[in-house]
Amino acid sequence: MKIELVEWVDSRAILAEWMDAVEVASTTMDTLLTVGFVASENDERIILVSGHDPHMERYCGGLLIPKSAIVKRQRLAHREEKR
Repeated sequence: MKIELVEWVDSRAILAEWMDAVEVASTTMDTLLTVGFVASENDERIILVSGHDPHMERYCGGLLIPKSAIVKRQRLAHREEKR
């Protein structure tokens, strides 16, 4: 199972109050870093988890990240599963 560092751009809500055009235009996006086990991946998304029980093939602490939001990925480790 791979462990990866993923840098990705997050969506966020802007305050529900009135904002002028300058404030709206100057709103920035947040770039986040997440480290986790790659539990699942396809062409559209990756799912990272913080916990993995290889004996029962169970996961906890999952985060789904759309691939369109990913800026960079770096493999930190890879461990072959014993079956």
